[in-house]
Amino acid sequence: MNNDTIILSMTTWPPRFAGAIMAMQILLYQRQESGLENRVHPVLVLSEDEISESKNRREACTLMQKMEEMGVETIIDKGNIRSHKKLIPTLEKYPHNPILCVDDDNAQAPGWLRTFVSDHDAHPTDIIYAQGCSRISVQDGRIIETRDDFCMFLTKRGQVTTDIKPGSGAILYPPHTFTDKRFFDRDLFMHLCPSDDETWQWAFAKIAMTTPFSASDVSAVAIPSVAIPTATRSVCCVGNATKTTTATVRGGSPSHTPTAYRLLSACNIPSSLGARQDVALWNTNKTIYTKTHNAIAAAIPEYLEALKQAATH
Repeated sequence: MNNDTIILSMTTWPPRFAGAIMAMQILLYQRQESGLENRVHPVLVLSEDEISESKNRREACTLMQKMEEMGVETIIDKGNIRSHKKLIPTLEKYPHNPILCVDDDNAQAPGWLRTFVSDHDAHPTDIIYAQGCSRISVQDGRIIETRDDFCMFLTKRGQVTTDIKPGSGAILYPPHTFTDKRFFDRDLFMHLCPSDDETWQWAFAKIAMTTPFSASDVSAVAIPSVAIPTATRSVCCVGNATKTTTATVRGGSPSHTPTAYRLLSACNIPSSLGARQDVALWNTNKTIYTKTHNAIAAAIPEYLEALKQAATH
């Protein structure tokens, strides 16, 4: 595998195992249809703690067997870093490759994967994302995350801004986006934002660069959480899966650093059912998200300073 290969990285957890199979099948079909078999390498990251629990073992074995049949690499990550395992273990194993992080509960429309790859080829040093999620601002020295008009952020195609944080819909990071060793500190991010990998990634991207952000109308259709049908279950030994341990962060100077956040090019994808349903979840969790930003800023002061600097440009 060369460094031009795009790593398609997904994670899941027991309630979403069946949905993850469906989401991955759709992406693999798009990979084949677009002739990208030699360009995109699919990876599924699982928590060793979660799949080792007796109540999850049978479905975990079925999931891994299915992924093996589909040609998907499975990474078993020690411990449980929750949503952070969508990127961190894959980045530790493939530090010199672009990584496309995808959700396990979205069904991507035709042309979605091809669009991501072509956009990356056209802008290889940019972070490419599918849709904006929320607005970040600094008010009286505190970082505030708001979605006062949630759907607005899904439809402002082409608006250049410094304060729209990418959300659901996938994001592609070019090689060497994250070189700060603190980004890989599992104890640190599990203390500051154990369930919010997107804010952690956003914070370190802002520290590394102050560049425009753009919201997008590209979205996807949500896949509901469903159980794997009993007829498809099989028994295997979880212990036979290849395990990875926490890797040492690799040093050295990067060949390049990202130069911009860039929205994904237009793609015929329907409005997101998941996004609209997420409004209720957002109303419940908005205070938690704001606290997360400020917890990161308290531990890593450069984050707040980067946001202040971006706001002045």
